[in-house]
Amino acid sequence: DLHRLRPVLRMPNVKHIPLRNNFMKLVEFRHIAKKDLSLKHDPHPSPVKHEMLGELLAAELLPGLHSFERGLS
Repeated sequence: DLHRLRPVLRMPNVKHIPLRNNFMKLVEFRHIAKKDLSLKHDPHPSPVKHEMLGELLAAELLPGLHSFERGLS
């Protein structure tokens, strides 16, 4: 819903959120094989990779959303 995304779009780092380093650390920490990061016959991200990227994005974006929502109450 666009109304909830407006605070995210105003964040200065939303155009580029560096995820690679933390993603690689997370892959290593969770002992995930490279083959498990994409679909078997398709280069698209696997469900595991989608979940990990979502976690990393949430960690970057939620502090800004949380402060926005706090102002609404």
